[in-house]
Amino acid sequence: MLKKELAVVVTVLILGLAFAPSLSADSPLFFKTIYVDDDADPSWYDAIHVKTVQEGINNASVGDAVYVYSGIYYENVKVNKSINLIGEDKETTIIDGNGIGNVLRLKSSFISIRQVTIQNCSSDGWSRGIINSFDTINMRNISIVECILMNNGGSAICLTNVSHVSFINNHIHNNSGNAIRIIDSSDNITIYNCSMYNNGEKLDNDWFRDGGISINGYEYVCSTVNITNCLIYDNIGNGITIGKSRNVEISNNEIYKNLLFGIALSCLENAEMYHNNISQCGSNGILISDAREVNINENVVKENGQGEVISGGILIQSFSKFITIKNNVITKNIIFGIMILHASNVKILENNLVDNHQNAYFSQLRLFSIDWYNNFWDKPRLFSYPIFGRIGIFGFIPWLNFDRHPAKEPYVIP
Repeated sequence: MLKKELAVVVTVLILGLAFAPSLSADSPLFFKTIYVDDDADPSWYDAIHVKTVQEGINNASVGDAVYVYSGIYYENVKVNKSINLIGEDKETTIIDGNGIGNVLRLKSSFISIRQVTIQNCSSDGWSRGIINSFDTINMRNISIVECILMNNGGSAICLTNVSHVSFINNHIHNNSGNAIRIIDSSDNITIYNCSMYNNGEKLDNDWFRDGGISINGYEYVCSTVNITNCLIYDNIGNGITIGKSRNVEISNNEIYKNLLFGIALSCLENAEMYHNNISQCGSNGILISDAREVNINENVVKENGQGEVISGGILIQSFSKFITIKNNVITKNIIFGIMILHASNVKILENNLVDNHQNAYFSQLRLFSIDWYNNFWDKPRLFSYPIFGRIGIFGFIPWLNFDRHPAKEPYVIP
């Protein structure tokens, strides 16, 4: 056991050095470690060697580490101080809510959770794998790293009014709600290198609980969101849903086989989407509604839609404006490649649109609100390429837009 604890001390010191600078100036320079083991010899237990995760947290001070040895801990844990909660092995260190309430409730800023499995919260519709207390205002600096969140009866993670939160290298699957849900006035949200799949739940009469990622300010605004290098698939509802937000970056993700949309953005300002592969989603690969200043660059959007009239690749609608779609591969979508419905100041340039049932369509209130430049349309073109659509308040008037200089060969897009 001594050799084991020496190895733990080295690990905790390294994690503590990374964690310590973010603590307040009056925090102690050196922190202690509380060890948790549910089946140690009775002689092992004392103030810093305890049997439950909650007891370890209760005995810890601000900045301490609570190190949990492998085992299944049937607990509903309250983390009410700034600590590092560290598991010995994320596969074998399990905190199980036993189907009762939330598994982990966070009630402080500066909390780090690493290398544990969080599972089996209640399915009462209100409980979560990890949740923060609504009475704790403006929590900040929360990190969840190298964890597994699975088989929870609600969302795996639900945080409200948080700042500087990060989710890194996590596996989140088979939960009955969202993989990650962030709401109200939250900012500086980082989701990196996480796998999220088989989340959400189908209910009766075509209702369902959404899976995937959901970030929404509702009556407030979320800001500075970064979702990078994630694997998001087979979720009920959407892969990524972001509403009432600004300064959003979504890049280098694999998003596929989600029930509705791959990425759905609404009521937001200033978003960048690039180097994502979005495929085989049931409705649209990308949906943009009532948004402004959105750039969609160098993505692959393919094989989306299930036959509905407006399903397919990229759908821009609901008075969105200042939208740029550039250097994307948009191919083999079931109904359309790009559809523009009542949006303005839209630029569509240098894309490959190939083998979609209909490459593009528009319905606009006024003329000259979409610019089509130098796109490749299925094959080399000698003349302008016509895009069929409609104009007018009710869309009764058939109309044509033109790509005046279609590309002679497909672009090589990284």
